[in-house]
Amino acid sequence: MTETPHWLELSNSNGMVVRLVDVGASIASIRVPVVGKMREVVVGSDTRDDYLSNPAFLGANVGRFANRIAGGQFAIKEQSFQLSINQAPNHLHGAGQLSHSTWQLLQYSAHSAVYEFKSNDGDEGYPGNLQVQVHYELGDDNDLTISYEAHVDKPCPLNLTNHSYFNLDVEHGTVHQHQLKIAADRYLPVRSDGIPEAHLEAVEHTNFDFRTFKAVGAVLLADEQQKRVKGYDHSFMIAPSDNNTPAAQVLSADGKVCLSVYTSKPALHLYTGNYLGGVPTRTGEGVDYQGIALETQFLPDAPNRNWPHQTCILQPSEVYKYATRFQFSV
Repeated sequence: MTETPHWLELSNSNGMVVRLVDVGASIASIRVPVVGKMREVVVGSDTRDDYLSNPAFLGANVGRFANRIAGGQFAIKEQSFQLSINQAPNHLHGAGQLSHSTWQLLQYSAHSAVYEFKSNDGDEGYPGNLQVQVHYELGDDNDLTISYEAHVDKPCPLNLTNHSYFNLDVEHGTVHQHQLKIAADRYLPVRSDGIPEAHLEAVEHTNFDFRTFKAVGAVLLADEQQKRVKGYDHSFMIAPSDNNTPAAQVLSADGKVCLSVYTSKPALHLYTGNYLGGVPTRTGEGVDYQGIALETQFLPDAPNRNWPHQTCILQPSEVYKYATRFQFSV
């Protein structure tokens, strides 16, 4: 493990290395040993200033509410709240407060780190003071677990996720040839602004059926739903997951690396990096579809909807606890 004031590296016994930066407590790099060589598997930057602006939320922890809230408006017990609008006309990913701010490093070891962030009552329009910790744990099975624990002193929507973009074949440029599998039989159609259009619909007989492995680019932009948002930018209601059943899997184009995603969250948002073009990365300006985000979360606009299994309003008497594990098999 090496440390600088803003950067931290975790490693395991296999030589896998995860690099973190304090802005957003973000994942800047994940390098996995593949046939004797180190392979970068996320889109990121080696420049801290890139995370302070970070229009694509590269590797960041986002919230208070990941994904979109329509009009930035919601109500709790007939009290209305207006949030900041950062993707007009809607509120996206907490308007960047958690993702673009410096988190405090509380503790670390060779294979783990704990960061903390405190948000004040009224920040970006949210009610209550928030205290949140994110715990990174790198295991010797090439698995990175991200655990959240949070408290509020007023009822508030809370929906935290990590926004890493995975590319298991960096030299291929885009993720079109990645094979994707998602354990979900329902997805959420959206309007052109990304807000849910109606109700959850069956993936069967649609281009959103990833219940068996399918190339990401096989039907990319092949339907009206995708054309509205320039690709996949849709949520899936995932089957109940456990430590042995992945919610999603991604296989590299060369078949040498498989990413399995396990989570205690009820939904997963698939985003194919539709607007990564021009975003600063370690290899220069990004290109569209350069990475795939698998954001484990509640469904979008949950404070205003009656989605199944969506308990996104955290009460002062409750503790927010969710975890996601990314495991790389080579």
